[in-house]
Amino acid sequence: PYELYSQLLCLGGRKKITERLGLEANDPLDEFLTQAIEFERANIPSLQGFLHWLASADFEVKRDLETGQANQVRILTVHSSKGLQAPIVFLPDTMSTPNKTPNVFWKEIGNNVSIPLWSPNQEADNLTTSLLREEAIDKRDREYRRLLYVAMTRAEDRLYISGWGTHRKKSDFSWYEMIDSGLSPLAEKYCDKLIFSSLQTEPPDDKSEPEASISSYGSVPQWATSNFMGKIDNGAVIQPSTISGGSVDQVPLRLTYSKELKKGKFIHYLLEWLPQVGKGYRESQGKKYLAEPRHYLNEGEQEEYLRSALKVLSEKSFEDIFNKEAIVEAPISGNIVEDGITYKVSGRIDRLLINNHEITIVDLKTNKVVPKKISRVPTGYKKQLAIYYKLVKQIYPDHEIKCMLLWVEKPIVMPFSSREMDSIKIFN
Repeated sequence: PYELYSQLLCLGGRKKITERLGLEANDPLDEFLTQAIEFERANIPSLQGFLHWLASADFEVKRDLETGQANQVRILTVHSSKGLQAPIVFLPDTMSTPNKTPNVFWKEIGNNVSIPLWSPNQEADNLTTSLLREEAIDKRDREYRRLLYVAMTRAEDRLYISGWGTHRKKSDFSWYEMIDSGLSPLAEKYCDKLIFSSLQTEPPDDKSEPEASISSYGSVPQWATSNFMGKIDNGAVIQPSTISGGSVDQVPLRLTYSKELKKGKFIHYLLEWLPQVGKGYRESQGKKYLAEPRHYLNEGEQEEYLRSALKVLSEKSFEDIFNKEAIVEAPISGNIVEDGITYKVSGRIDRLLINNHEITIVDLKTNKVVPKKISRVPTGYKKQLAIYYKLVKQIYPDHEIKCMLLWVEKPIVMPFSSREMDSIKIFN
């Protein structure tokens, strides 16, 4: 989902939206892309799944008025204006009053247990639902008055209060009437308008940008402007999974078919969360997940993926790797210096185990063809492990770091020594 929507926005979608709705539209667009990334982190990426996840969630994007441009009119609800202020505020509709009450009421029967009671209207109320309805109305009206306080305290300098409606539907409980009855004894009447004002006793805030001045602490030290990391590769951030060894022995091991890629994604996800499930429930939970219509898997694929995952988890020698304390899909990023050039790298470690003195990095591989010897492991896979190793070593320099590839198809583990990881040239 993220790749699709980010491309749509980059190909002119964002420009068209901001031309139509203004620059403020950038905030919800950025938040939308952020949620797409969050969805992909926790779920197998699919457009249908993302749209369902997004529709069932409740997001609120709140903008800071102080960061906006000057000379703008902003239209906000009272709820969304909490914590914000502006020099001039208009309350255009203060005549509307709340008139809705719930149809379902919750009656507490003791021990923090409540039961629902349904009553479609007041005519159907009995004594219990009538009392509960009165409590709901009282709560609603208190919230209505609290929002009036919020609305009237958003203005820094001027507050304009207006309203529209008919005399027949005029309510004494409306904001307009409450303000009118409260300010009438204090305000001056001018052309059918009430004006309440007070003289400003404090000077206005100086919001102009301060002029740049030379620091009294002297000149900037040399280290602040020196290139302390050497030459930096200013290209895109490198992902470990895209590193290629370029060797011939890698060709038969590449995932060249979309079927293999799909299988890898599902097995990775099963091995991510099934270890958190009790051993007796793993098979049933895995079947239930793979059978969901949104995955579009036939029965053969479901059985194959689940069989591969359960075969790995049943290996007693892998119990430490798949314990509940392991960090799964651990995001990691940083810089790796090689031959005087600094490379920016970002990736995810399939399983990361950390204890007081030792760290284990496990990279899962779902290839059908498994190399018989470590020497036949594709160079690209070794470089990928070396990237994880060197990034983790920067964080835990005093820990012993173990790296291994876990081949799901066998399943077997191939460990790599720290000496071998240190000796690998990643970017050359």
